[in-house]
Amino acid sequence: MVTAIRGTRVRKAAQAAVWLVLLSCAGWARASGPASGDDVWKKAGADDGLRRAFERARYSFKDSGHGIWRGENDSQRMSLEFDSGEVKLSHREGSVAFHLKGYGYGAKLRKPTSARLAGSGNRLEYRRADLTEWYVNGWQGLEQGFTFAHRPAGDGDDEQLTISLGVSGNLTLSQEDGAVLVESREGVVLRCSGLAALDARGRTLPSRLEVHLGEIRLILERSEERRVGK
Repeated sequence: MVTAIRGTRVRKAAQAAVWLVLLSCAGWARASGPASGDDVWKKAGADDGLRRAFERARYSFKDSGHGIWRGENDSQRMSLEFDSGEVKLSHREGSVAFHLKGYGYGAKLRKPTSARLAGSGNRLEYRRADLTEWYVNGWQGLEQGFTFAHRPAGDGDDEQLTISLGVSGNLTLSQEDGAVLVESREGVVLRCSGLAALDARGRTLPSRLEVHLGEIRLILERSEERRVGK
């Protein structure tokens, strides 16, 4: 039984931003497990503030030195490792690693600049000049997001804004009902779904996930992206 990843925890962007798009995948999580963590908290009578404080403490990242950060997610049975080049998710059935390969319009993707890793509690960020790649570790999985502070260079009037993630490891990729699945020989191990995109005014923009030639692509639909850019 596949567990659906519930809504994102995307924070509204600052209104002062001239052009900002935030894309967030609600979570990398194992494909089967308890129905909902929210139900457990509700039954216990806990509010969102208490839940967030608990997750920040229990699912916090640790600086291991030499530019490496590590974390655990017991509820999803994952170990997490971050370095300057990639993010690695390890599960008892295998491991998979992701790295930002490029972003831009259509097939004209630009190579990302070097990033500075910064962590606080259960949130970790790859900070670049115009793009912040971020991760939040919690009960429901590892949330992944990308925030653009400025419009990426290039002509986006006739192309879609695309973020491309390179993938490596001993697990394979597939796609089903708008979600990306990571599989071993035994079946689906991890699942990413719930992609959402917001502009600087907090408006929801149409977006989708794709598996393309062994890469994962987050795509912001053309018509809405062009309107926001103008």
